[in-house]
Amino acid sequence: MTSAGQAVTVAVADLPGLYLIGRDGTGLRRLSNAQGNGPAWSPDGRWIAFVEGTDVHVLDPLTGADRKVADGFANQAEQVSWSPDSKRLAYPGHGTGISPGERDIWIADVDGTNPARPIRWPADDSGVAWGPGDQLASLGSDGIWTFKADGSSRVRVAEDPVGWGVLGWSLDGKWLSASSPGSNYNHVLHANGGEARSLGLAAHVPTWSPDGERMAFTGRDGYQPGLLVGPSSGGSARMISPWLHRPVWSPAGDLIAAVDKPDENNDRDVIVLDPDGAEQRLLTRLPPNLRFDDVLAWSPDGRTLAFTAYPSAVFPPRPRPVFGQGVDCGQPYGDDGNGAQATAIGDDYDILMTVRCHTENGSNGAPGLVARQLNAYFTAARIDYGDGTSVDITPFPSRCSGSSPVGPVYISNGGFHVYPALGEYTITYTATLISCHDARRGQEQRITLSLRNFVVNGGS
Repeated sequence: MTSAGQAVTVAVADLPGLYLIGRDGTGLRRLSNAQGNGPAWSPDGRWIAFVEGTDVHVLDPLTGADRKVADGFANQAEQVSWSPDSKRLAYPGHGTGISPGERDIWIADVDGTNPARPIRWPADDSGVAWGPGDQLASLGSDGIWTFKADGSSRVRVAEDPVGWGVLGWSLDGKWLSASSPGSNYNHVLHANGGEARSLGLAAHVPTWSPDGERMAFTGRDGYQPGLLVGPSSGGSARMISPWLHRPVWSPAGDLIAAVDKPDENNDRDVIVLDPDGAEQRLLTRLPPNLRFDDVLAWSPDGRTLAFTAYPSAVFPPRPRPVFGQGVDCGQPYGDDGNGAQATAIGDDYDILMTVRCHTENGSNGAPGLVARQLNAYFTAARIDYGDGTSVDITPFPSRCSGSSPVGPVYISNGGFHVYPALGEYTITYTATLISCHDARRGQEQRITLSLRNFVVNGGS
């Protein structure tokens, strides 16, 4: 292992496909050109399952030969799930068709002796995880359930509707972890129902340590995103490395593998690190024209990782933002006081410029301009962020009808700007408006608003 931040030479996975790489960064091998979602090793190490399009495949990790075992996969976001005996796969597939978008859990035999078969329930099931023996769990529109592979012994362990998410079992089969970024549902639940505890809104995709004592997950420490580890029984989690996400424990529990990005725009590194974060190693980096599907899979013996590389648009490198624990924005506004504002008032307009110092996702920036009168409309606008970058904004098309404009009377940049470093900035909006006022109809006006001494810092 090397200390965090030390430069090393790594192998590059330079073509799309499914890859294997050793835990020490050696032996990078392109196993298949298949661009399958969510590689998953069978418990006996004989197969790697993945999804390509709507087809479920299994692949021999020694030869690279693969074959289709089922079709109709209906949730390409996550992995299929193996039975403990490595003979069956569970996955969310097409439903009855009675309700639009409805999915059911399907069971497929890996050897193909029997057709894949659905477990029909009157709800939308978007995720599944196989637990000990013949026990499974699913999550969906009517809650989280446990059941047998034949559909019997169905028990609802949580009533919360979960539209999409990830499930995981503790190795002793007593607990479930459930994460749904879309609904901010992130809980640990007793597999028999009843007891549940929240992991927090930012604790996405939790994964169990092999001994069941700890959990690793993507979360935040203040505004800083990264990889956290904490006790599975609850209590404080500690960030062991910033920016890493989608962690997965090695079978022995001595390493955690995760995805990293060398800059803000490009998600292209595979990292392994100690559970305390003291040492980490870069295993492989994708070139700018490829990306990960974010699912890493350990082989059962803990020697190898599987991952998939996809073609990607090439994004220019963008520095990671620096997050302070607090922000001073001058005169505050809003219910939380977490921002600043400036106004411009005239006969034809009343414009409010707002700047958010920190959003929930840690970005800094300005949501935009809002015109609050109905007798002028925007034709152009530009934001200068004060850090050497600016953006031109295309307004909604409008025209005058009498003394009022037709169409939207507001303009926004539609997002947030991330500052590359702590410092003091002046943000300037320049807008051009056309008056619809009877006496000045069609006249152009230029408005400039500045918010000076906007500070992004590490204050309290």
